[in-house]
Amino acid sequence: MKDKVVISIKNYEKAYSQLEAYLKEPVVTDRDRSGVIQAFEFTYEVAWKTFKKAAEYEGKEASSPRDSLKQAYILNIIENDEEQEWINMLKHRNITSHTYKEDLALMILDVVESKYRHLFASSLKRLKDRYE
Repeated sequence: MKDKVVISIKNYEKAYSQLEAYLKEPVVTDRDRSGVIQAFEFTYEVAWKTFKKAAEYEGKEASSPRDSLKQAYILNIIENDEEQEWINMLKHRNITSHTYKEDLALMILDVVESKYRHLFASSLKRLKDRYE
């Protein structure tokens, strides 16, 4: 079972690396913005599924993204001061299908750059420290 967690961490790391690669380039066009938002969506999906696998490995149940976030918080994969930001990230992930609205897309892009990339990085570090 631990192997599944380690494989999931590797996938999370790959998704996060792709997001970082997109963020290193200037976001000039709508296509650039869409690429970053899609990379965010994918990274978020891999993150919560990794949290789910870690929780299950620890004998805890996590059947949804919200449950997985709660368990990651309990397991200290998400630190105390990050919990609300992860909840906000879940809300933002749920509205990314509406990024045809330019103001919404720009807001999501800003928060991914300014906050969420760092949350991904810190949770990845804690996962690797704990399971690898």
